[in-house]
Amino acid sequence: MSLEKEELDIFSKLSPAFKVVFDVGSRDDIDYFEIKKDCEYHLFEPNLKAIASLKKKISELGSHRIILNEFGLSDKNKDDCVYYSNVQSFIPHWNTASFDTGERFSLRKLDDYVDSQEISFIDFLKIDVEGMDYQVILGGTNTIKNKNKISFIQIECSGGCRQYVELLSNFTFYLMMEPKLLELINTINDTKTDFNKSLVKLDDWVINLLDKKLSKTGGVANILGVNKNIDFSSMIQEKYLVSNVIDKNKPYGKCMRLYFAGLYLIKGWYRQIRKTIKTFLFA
Repeated sequence: MSLEKEELDIFSKLSPAFKVVFDVGSRDDIDYFEIKKDCEYHLFEPNLKAIASLKKKISELGSHRIILNEFGLSDKNKDDCVYYSNVQSFIPHWNTASFDTGERFSLRKLDDYVDSQEISFIDFLKIDVEGMDYQVILGGTNTIKNKNKISFIQIECSGGCRQYVELLSNFTFYLMMEPKLLELINTINDTKTDFNKSLVKLDDWVINLLDKKLSKTGGVANILGVNKNIDFSSMIQEKYLVSNVIDKNKPYGKCMRLYFAGLYLIKGWYRQIRKTIKTFLFA
């Protein structure tokens, strides 16, 4: 199971100076390593089949600095936790039957792991854990917010984006868009708006769109948090960034917002169907 091309494109643009990367909910992906090999990777994945696949891939790499952790992360340290392998999560999925097949794994706090491994800084933290993303953040608040040890954080939003934006005030957040989706929007846009090819800054309007429309349909979106201490413009050219998706004051604004929401609904359905199908490979 591979990451979205758009996610990897953004990682590739950001990663030249990276030294430490955390991938929480890695499945059997080593895509980041293929882009940036001279880096230390900490992978977190409890799924047994994904772990077996990861170990096989890692064994064929030769030289690497990949640390595979066979447990999940959350806001508390717990053992013997129910794991629903068909939805790849420690919690039941909201609209997919989730089966307890007897698998039990441990959950740990990010803060405790960082302290135990004496990790001074994390360049990139990716979290994609099927509904428990916010709990992972809560378990790493000291690292992520209080000590401000992370440059970039990528989160698959579940339960809405605003909660992450409000909690992690030391980051500026962007919606990670797909270039093909943006090309489609541009074909029907009759203004001179400079649409982003990768990232859209989260303002109240975009957050409301995601939280009130996309989230309620079960669709998900990835957001990228950039530490406010980072000179982001020096890493990503301006042509990849935009402040707003559309001019909401124009007469056609409502129609565009509905159209845009519809596109995200379709994308959300597609992502969920794809994950459900691929889950059978690791069930």
